[in-house]
Amino acid sequence: AFVFPSRAEGFGIPVIEALYYGKTVIVSDLPIFDEIAGTAICKFPNGNSQHETEKYLADILLRELVMDQTVARQAVDRYAAEKLAGEFRTFLMELVKGK
Repeated sequence: AFVFPSRAEGFGIPVIEALYYGKTVIVSDLPIFDEIAGTAICKFPNGNSQHETEKYLADILLRELVMDQTVARQAVDRYAAEKLAGEFRTFLMELVKGK
């Protein structure tokens, strides 16, 4: 499993990388993680005391974690280099045409 107890995150590339390699991902409940991975990840409240955070993590780790591979693959595919490069190229072509 990949555990990412971040308190602030710009995007979350490590989450996408862990999903790519088929790892179960456990992250703090920041909105960006919902945006990039949705239900493919397991979330816990972070921002409580260290003791509470440790309890949440222990509870999650003691559960049988089964990742939905289909949902994880969809999250990874949204950020595939080929897809993003194509979208960026299209964006640039539209800019050039608009001049």
